[in-house]
Amino acid sequence: AKPLHESDVLQTKDLTAVFGSTLSPEEAEQVLCLSTAPNIVVPLLLEFFACNRVGLLLDPELRTIFHKLCFEPGDFVADLAPPQEVPFHAQQEVQKRTQADEDREPLGAYTRYYAARASFGTRLGRFAGELEGPAAAVVLKAFTKLCFSASALCTESHRSPAISLIQYFCRVGVDIVRVCQGLHMQQRSNPTGSKEYQDLRDWLFDVCARQLRTYVGVVETDADIGVDDKPRLCLWFHVHLVLLHDLRLTEAGPHVGEGAPDAGGEASQAQESKRRKAQSV
Repeated sequence: AKPLHESDVLQTKDLTAVFGSTLSPEEAEQVLCLSTAPNIVVPLLLEFFACNRVGLLLDPELRTIFHKLCFEPGDFVADLAPPQEVPFHAQQEVQKRTQADEDREPLGAYTRYYAARASFGTRLGRFAGELEGPAAAVVLKAFTKLCFSASALCTESHRSPAISLIQYFCRVGVDIVRVCQGLHMQQRSNPTGSKEYQDLRDWLFDVCARQLRTYVGVVETDADIGVDDKPRLCLWFHVHLVLLHDLRLTEAGPHVGEGAPDAGGEASQAQESKRRKAQSV
């Protein structure tokens, strides 16, 4: 879809028709206006929903729009020092330009460079770019606030509508942490040492994981749920728990779990071998 512009908002006769009845006309206008600013849409949109509006994302269609604007590849406005390693999808309009087009309307080196890299080739789109920029702490703080707010909406029932929200934020949160880890491993600017990053991890491994395990227990002990239905109802909770467990293993390194060698085990064996050789001399 083509990017939104100010004229698109001004010419929209019925703003509520864009988002249905989920948003008020004022909120719909605000979201549409935020969507016209591709270089700052991520922090602005996250802050919009983080201001006591996380419940609006229970609407599947609105959540899809939110995801596309924040996390899917889209228009990209870079800093003066963009990450060269991030794969980009070239813009077709730039690729198709001929020399005659260039003579008639020169793009210039700066414009051509950025226009040819119109969208990220990553799962997190614009958000991935924010994680390497000065706004990393801002977007992480707003996203984590959404996560905690979604958890607060959940009830004890395994049929709580807010469960879909914490599962959604769990999946996206795991991807965000993995991108941050990748930036850290490549020794590029990253927020892994920030409080905001640690808060996101705390939500994933403590709050979210605990809620998912609680719902598994609720389903397994509910006498009103048939024995044949329990595995099906528990499956989606277990899928997200596996995502979190895999992320934990990735952070800890390859030697984790029961039967894994102790840290420094190889060094201890080498020292013991040297000691025995010294005694035998």
